[in-house]
Amino acid sequence: MYSRSLHIKIFSPDLQLETLLKSVDLPTEFCFQIETCTDFTEGEPCCEDIVFVDVPCKPPLSDFRTVGGILVACVDSDQVEAVGDDLMFADEVWEKPYRSRLFSLRFRKLLEMAQSRWRSRVNEICLDTLIECMPDMVWFKDIAGSHVKVNDVFCQTVGKPKEVVTGRDHCFIWDISKEEFEKGEFVCKETDEFVMRKRQKCSSTEKVSSQHGMRQFNTYKAPVIDDRGNLLGTV
Repeated sequence: MYSRSLHIKIFSPDLQLETLLKSVDLPTEFCFQIETCTDFTEGEPCCEDIVFVDVPCKPPLSDFRTVGGILVACVDSDQVEAVGDDLMFADEVWEKPYRSRLFSLRFRKLLEMAQSRWRSRVNEICLDTLIECMPDMVWFKDIAGSHVKVNDVFCQTVGKPKEVVTGRDHCFIWDISKEEFEKGEFVCKETDEFVMRKRQKCSSTEKVSSQHGMRQFNTYKAPVIDDRGNLLGTV
């Protein structure tokens, strides 16, 4: 699940970079496929893990970005100033001519970065799959009370799509005023504050006021805490 062959696409007028990358001595844990496009207007990147682009180039560097991918701009040292702000769209900038030892180290680090991004993406997919399998409402809030992740059951219950509720607070989602929320009645505020203050899980029966009347839920809440002990929010 966590390991796969990485996809690398190179946009370059020749095969020099592909030849150099294939010659790097790497541990067996790294597996990748490379494709070189000598025509920059063909073979647009879509889901590659790593994209190398020789610059200056047309179209602009920003057109080569992929979702979740790493964009590397390869530029002659005397051309850096001429390329200018276009390099801001790259995750990394490799100067040419390449130095063999540094080239090998940077390529290995690049593969490690791509693998790490893939593992993070797999974790995200697993979490999304898990919460969508649940028959109950699931939501994550940050410490400010904004909903950062919810499942479909949550959206069906509140009658709003994910793209609308994501990033929004209790008042917007449940159609109540700020004044009503501040009173702390029927808004789940007390249990949220308990979980964050005590950093403990809790379960309770809560009534929630909405534009469509009163709802009652059996809720189970827990704090979300990072590796350094910082409180990130609640679930």
